[in-house]
Amino acid sequence: MAAAAQKLAATEAESQALLRARADSMLDPQVLLAAVRDADGWIVDFRYRQVNAAACSFIGIDEGDLVGRSQREAFPVPETPSPADKPPVT
Repeated sequence: MAAAAQKLAATEAESQALLRARADSMLDPQVLLAAVRDADGWIVDFRYRQVNAAACSFIGIDEGDLVGRSQREAFPVPETPSPADKPPVT
């Protein structure tokens, strides 16, 4: 049984390596995102699971700085003041 599990793990690792090599050979940016949901189940963000070399080049960020982070973490949006926060024009 252990030998079968080892063989299955090796086959899975080989498949992942081939898939990765295929993605990295593409000229087009490719990303795999996972939805991040709030307590009510609404999608509130996306987390980077995989990116190919073309995506890293296009975005200008190394893979290690992107994979595992959410879009909000990777690309924070500065808060813009609400029109209500602006002083009235006199």
